[in-house]
Amino acid sequence: MSKKLISFVIPCYGSEKYITEVINEIKMIVKQKNEYDYEVIAVNDQSPDNVLKVLKGIAKKDEKVKVLNLAKNMNRPGAVMAG
Repeated sequence: MSKKLISFVIPCYGSEKYITEVINEIKMIVKQKNEYDYEVIAVNDQSPDNVLKVLKGIAKKDEKVKVLNLAKNMNRPGAVMAG
């Protein structure tokens, strides 16, 4: 039986200090649910901090994490829709 895929779309703005913890928590919770697979789509909404660098580092180590870098700030709803 194939697993159901859950996509987590995370708009990122000013979240450099917290995004690693958020992604790790998602991984930990989904790991407990054998019937699900997951992907994390992290959307950098032109954040002024170094969240893009952090996201790229996470994605380099984890193929389930994808990074989308918006060309301009779209605010939360726009970033979620882009993801």
